[in-house]
Amino acid sequence: MLELELLHNFTTKTYTTLTTDSSVWSFWRDDVVQLGLTCDYIMRAVLAVSALHLASQRPDRRDFYVAEGILLHQKASRAAMQVMATEGDKIDKDQGANLFLFSMLTLFFGNPLPPPSSTTFTNSPQPSPPPAAPTRTAPFSSASPASPTGPSSSPAANPSWTSSASVQKTP
Repeated sequence: MLELELLHNFTTKTYTTLTTDSSVWSFWRDDVVQLGLTCDYIMRAVLAVSALHLASQRPDRRDFYVAEGILLHQKASRAAMQVMATEGDKIDKDQGANLFLFSMLTLFFGNPLPPPSSTTFTNSPQPSPPPAAPTRTAPFSSASPASPTGPSSSPAANPSWTSSASVQKTP
């Protein structure tokens, strides 16, 4: 049932936190999930990102969701690395697109979570990317881009935040 909870969360909430550009939301909600139905490492990466989103939304179960997210991402990474090792320079365009999408999801997964006592977490506004590149300026937050920035380590490297004192505020 956890996978269904994570998939539901991704398709109803998480996808809106991956970019502030609402024109790209349907890509994350529909196309990425559809690709995940045929590519196990994409689906596991989607579920891993969703798990970290839930960890940021449910502080009482934070450790559980972070641990599950890490396990899902480890499985996804092993599968993606197996494709690269097996196919090598014979990777076709569909496999290449899947691996690229996996790398984007991995970037989202690698963003730090806020400390448990924080209610919102956003990065400083970034310059606009090229039109085709989805951007993420507010990881796992529905708040508009603001100035506080969180710790620089990823949840995989530091799954248990010890205090909110580690958060640095920038103007």
